[in-house]
Amino acid sequence: MKRLLGTVSALLLGLLLVGLLSACSREDTGRVPPSDPANFIYEQSGDHIVITGYSGVEATVSIPDTIDGLPVKAIAENAFRELTDLQKLYLPDSIETIDRAFAFCPELTYVYLGDGIVSMKGAFRGCAKLTTLEGPMTAKHLDEAFLGCSSLTAASIPAGAVSADRAFASCTSLKEVTIGEGIKALTRTFENCSSLKAAVLPASLTEAAFTFSGCISLTEVTGGASLAAMEDTFENCSLLTSFTLSDQLTVMKGAFVGCSSLAEVKNLPESLSVYTPSFTGCRSLTSLRIPRIEDTASLAAYNPIHDVRGCEKLKSLVILADYEVREEFCKVFAGCPSLESVTLPDDVAAAMLRLSYTVVDSVFEGTNKELDAAVKKWKKASAARETKNYAWIDGVSYTHVYGGDLETFNMEELMAEVDILAFEPFEKTSYWCGYPEGGTRQEDTVGIQRTYVFSLRTTGKNDGTLPETLTLNGFSCSVGE
Repeated sequence: MKRLLGTVSALLLGLLLVGLLSACSREDTGRVPPSDPANFIYEQSGDHIVITGYSGVEATVSIPDTIDGLPVKAIAENAFRELTDLQKLYLPDSIETIDRAFAFCPELTYVYLGDGIVSMKGAFRGCAKLTTLEGPMTAKHLDEAFLGCSSLTAASIPAGAVSADRAFASCTSLKEVTIGEGIKALTRTFENCSSLKAAVLPASLTEAAFTFSGCISLTEVTGGASLAAMEDTFENCSLLTSFTLSDQLTVMKGAFVGCSSLAEVKNLPESLSVYTPSFTGCRSLTSLRIPRIEDTASLAAYNPIHDVRGCEKLKSLVILADYEVREEFCKVFAGCPSLESVTLPDDVAAAMLRLSYTVVDSVFEGTNKELDAAVKKWKKASAARETKNYAWIDGVSYTHVYGGDLETFNMEELMAEVDILAFEPFEKTSYWCGYPEGGTRQEDTVGIQRTYVFSLRTTGKNDGTLPETLTLNGFSCSVGE
């Protein structure tokens, strides 16, 4: 009797284990028994069924692949919207379209996707507790499919996908993404995915607009060899440190604004068709080159003040864009206290330089007030210049030097004839008379050099937010009036 009971118990335990394993297998593969067709509201569309609603209260819903002998191919928009009982969902291979069908289901945590899905635009938008996706991802259209699914940790865009605008935007727990080959544009696809750390862009990708905007944990992005257009692609990705641009790039608009850790952008082109300021707030950059801009509208609107604002570690700036000079040019450098050198197109640089000058007798050295008396008798000489300095001429110390009156030169007229970009300090050789110490009067030839000081055109004094000096196209300049 005991042996019989033991055998029966073993059989029952075996059946229980088989049942449990079978149940696990069904959940893992999506092959669970379909829910009662009587709970579905549906209509026939041609040769197939479209489910338009659901009247059941089950926590687990498995969509049947056929109803009334016809394949179930679509679930209508809002058919399950805000269904509070739904926790697990299984979709059969027959389903092709589920656009916006399950939006804002507050308790949905698990979804199994059949392999026939083509379009799932907005399908699970706002399902904040959705954590698990299983089954093949085959959809071609994923626009807003998982927008706001803040518990989702892993996601993929299948090979051959056509569109994925905002597909995973605001998935704040998303840490892993896989982007298959074939998709050409990613618009706001991972916007505000604040936990995402890395991504690999496919070679098929040509446009990236706001793709990773607000991804504050993103540190590494690679790939994208065909990327031709970038618009606010990495806006406010505060941990991104470097990125290599594609050789195919022709459009860059705000690509790296707010990337405060960005230290290097590799492969910056010398020319772009369209460009708008892209480096505002990149406070870790030490060098930057702004490309030439081919599009006339972009060039007319371009102002470097918006490109380098907040770039506090920037030391070297090269601007190839031949933009129209504006009076507030020097304000560009406010907040760039580390800036040392700027290179502009020649005509732009010439327009920005203001020239002042001083006259220096290059042979003067030292001071001796006791020489005043010796100088007085020369004051009446029409060509005399008095000085309290020694003059050193060919190694001989003179107590006084006088000569041609340098003030007869009109500096404004002189500089009007000077090409400032090919400028050489003006030098004049004149004959000077002097008295060697302990000697008699004699003549010597002395080189007299005018020293020129360049400054950048400004609209006021340097208030301390600008660097005090800059090298502009090789000219050492003071900044501020």
